[in-house]
Amino acid sequence: MQAQKLQQILSRAGYAAALMLAATAPISIVRADNQKIEAGYSSTQDMLEFLDKNSTTSSMPETKIIKLGYHDEEQELFSKESYRKKNRRKRNKPAIADEKNVVAAAADLNEKAPISINKGDCILTFGGATKIENYFQRNMELLNRNLPDEAEYFKNTFDFTVDFAYGEKRFGHKAVEAYLDLMHKGVWGKNGSFADSEPSSPTSLQLADTSFGNHTHTNGRPFIWIRDGWLRFSLNAIADSDAQGVHYLKVGWFPFILGRGISLGYAFGLNRSLLGLYSYSEDKSPAGINLSGEIIKDGLSYDLYLSRLEERNKNLRDTTNKMRDFYTPAPAIPWRGLGKNNDVVAARLKVKPFKSERVGNLEFEPYIMYNSAPDQKIDMLADSDTKLGIYGLAVEHCYNNFEWGGEVAANFGSIEAFAIDTNKYKIVKDASGSLVEQYTKIFNVATQKPVQASDAVKAAIKNGLNYEAYQYNNAVFVNVAPGFDITNAPGRFRPAYKNTLAGWMGVLDGAYNFKEQNLKTALGVGYASGDVDLDANQKSGTYKGFVGLNEIYSGKRVVSIMLDERRLQRPVITSDSANPAATIVTTPEFSFTDLCFGGASATWKPVALGKKWQFNPNGLLFWSAFQDQKAILNADGSAQVDQNVKVSSFLGSELNLLTKVELLKDFNMVVNLAVFLPGQFFKDFSGVKVGENDYLDAVEGMDGSPDITQYRMGTDPAFHVNVGFNYKF
Repeated sequence: MQAQKLQQILSRAGYAAALMLAATAPISIVRADNQKIEAGYSSTQDMLEFLDKNSTTSSMPETKIIKLGYHDEEQELFSKESYRKKNRRKRNKPAIADEKNVVAAAADLNEKAPISINKGDCILTFGGATKIENYFQRNMELLNRNLPDEAEYFKNTFDFTVDFAYGEKRFGHKAVEAYLDLMHKGVWGKNGSFADSEPSSPTSLQLADTSFGNHTHTNGRPFIWIRDGWLRFSLNAIADSDAQGVHYLKVGWFPFILGRGISLGYAFGLNRSLLGLYSYSEDKSPAGINLSGEIIKDGLSYDLYLSRLEERNKNLRDTTNKMRDFYTPAPAIPWRGLGKNNDVVAARLKVKPFKSERVGNLEFEPYIMYNSAPDQKIDMLADSDTKLGIYGLAVEHCYNNFEWGGEVAANFGSIEAFAIDTNKYKIVKDASGSLVEQYTKIFNVATQKPVQASDAVKAAIKNGLNYEAYQYNNAVFVNVAPGFDITNAPGRFRPAYKNTLAGWMGVLDGAYNFKEQNLKTALGVGYASGDVDLDANQKSGTYKGFVGLNEIYSGKRVVSIMLDERRLQRPVITSDSANPAATIVTTPEFSFTDLCFGGASATWKPVALGKKWQFNPNGLLFWSAFQDQKAILNADGSAQVDQNVKVSSFLGSELNLLTKVELLKDFNMVVNLAVFLPGQFFKDFSGVKVGENDYLDAVEGMDGSPDITQYRMGTDPAFHVNVGFNYKF
């Protein structure tokens, strides 16, 4: 009797669910012999009262509930014969988080249910967001108020998303899903540009001092491109399997990040130039394949990921590309060949050992990734190969009002630089003002200046200054004509070397939520190891600076605007400190490497004047993880190394305030303010020449003798103001 009563309860629940799906049309109950025993029920209550009297296994063994549709079409809603199988499929509905909406700006948009259209077992969903912003920035790159280091511009962003899914009702999860994200992003007045140049003021083309006109890339209209576009399908549905865990295969353009996006992030193409990796930022997701699924429901899931970042095997033009004629010794066959694609493979687990009110929710994410990137550039394209690996662990835990999380990761792999001839051709003016070809690394012995690339000089180089001669005597010289001797410039033949990657990073933060006061406070710290420039000494060794891929981390619970903007330049000594006379200084970006930080934040969400407000102040202190020798300024703006003094590690401090007010439902106004106060590190480098960007050229020739330190790296505060409106629909 107990079993029979339980079966009646389960049957009644199944019928009730079927009735709710059929609420838009008349409902009937039909027996196995197709005899209609009751009809015209218009409410769930009426139907349940009938089932209470007639739903025993003996009286209605094959009961069906059908909906009488338009034009006398009948649709079966429920059958006891298939009830158990369908409910097993419903239990397979996955809890795996979908990453299609992981974008940099998502944090300042409200969560909102998108517009959906349902028909049968298909659902079409529309959504999107639009944002208009104004930026003002001062001293954000060189910290020097004497330079025009400022920016003021308007920017607009538009996202429109479409999602189509099938199979939720039949299989209990989305059997097939297709997603598309169309984006437009542009700075007002530059909407028609491919590159960052003014359509009305094209880039000037010139050789030496001779101009050859202007060049620009425009189409005269704003661009709309596909940011994400992918197809995902269920392997369970294809196999018609009722297995407990659901497994998906996803292909197309979509974001995939590991942990917090420090090891592998979503900033496709954005990498430090010191790595010998390509470095161009594409505001779209990389193409990839992702196999994911649940091993233990709500307890253990996995992801296997493959992405192709650069394709170099597409056709004969790619594989026969003459890339290696500058290698030393020169290869017999200089073309590229196969196997030179830039690929990323990654794997991760998401482990949830417990989830309860007593101990809270805990999640671990161990992961590993490997990036094989041949044909990268240090001095010239295809002069190096990068093999970047990272393994790490991320953790998140929340309990009552307290939450915390962190991540640690370490590099493995190497960057291999090949032996090459760095001598190139350059177009210059001769003494008569004519344009001539000139070598960059072949010098006149008497004048120690580059020589013209004449036929006689070319023959002398081929026979007497080639790599084979250099191996025996790198200071050899050849007589071209009476009184005209030529020799190799220092560093013409770059030796082969290999740097093993051994950097590491760690971040940790936590927050406490005072719910009654609508206030959350947080603390956070982070560390990313640093080292001298990878290519400074051109010697094999171990590089101890942490290297991430597509990384643009700016904090989670404590946020930095300076890290997010990536505009502040940080001087780095790039020559061998044992040879101070040859020292130069360049300026890579201020990013999450060679960096320590600590900070605090608060988030207050009051309701005032009938509006929802959000105030999020953040304060951070920054240090460099690696201390190099201090640079000493020369009179010409170059620098030398002081072997006895270390540069200060204190980079500076940042204060910022992120505010938001909901003007209307889903329509917000955002005001973000930040100031960066330079520390002793920048004071130690103040006045140094900033690599190839010699800003002193703009003031040379003026009356008087300007102080060169006034037009180099400075120590003035940097300011950032961002005001915008955004709407999510």
